[in-house]
Amino acid sequence: MKSKATIISNIEFWFKAQGLQISDYVILTLADRYRAFGWPVGDKLRKLTEKWDQDPFDIEEYLHGEGAQSFREPGGVFPAMQVNYFARDPATGVEFVEIDFDYASPLADPISFLIHAGEFLWNWLSGNTTNQETVRKLLEWRFRHAPALAAASKPSSSETASSS
Repeated sequence: MKSKATIISNIEFWFKAQGLQISDYVILTLADRYRAFGWPVGDKLRKLTEKWDQDPFDIEEYLHGEGAQSFREPGGVFPAMQVNYFARDPATGVEFVEIDFDYASPLADPISFLIHAGEFLWNWLSGNTTNQETVRKLLEWRFRHAPALAAASKPSSSETASSS
């Protein structure tokens, strides 16, 4: 019997499909139905996502608080991972992240924007969250049938060789 997809299993699947070891990038500590929270390991997650599409600062701060940064997987991939960095704790310098998937990134292109807007509106009206079973099906299709899309978001060998 196939186990039910969760946000954690989808994030793990994404890293594994990219040939990356999740524990080298982030330690996930908490999850709800559609997002996971954790601590970046060194700077590898930041280096991976810093070349991704960044949400405008006013939207980031409105949705995630002052000093937050939000990066979305580029290239019009379906689904698109989003990583939100919350402001570092001034006392400790520790950074905290939230990771989730959207069916499409609103920053990729007009079609992806419309898909994301529809997902957002549906979730808002229905009180639902992004369906993790649908995310898993999209991830499986993406990495099985669209290797060129998967390669577009994979870090270069120099990025993966960087140490924490």
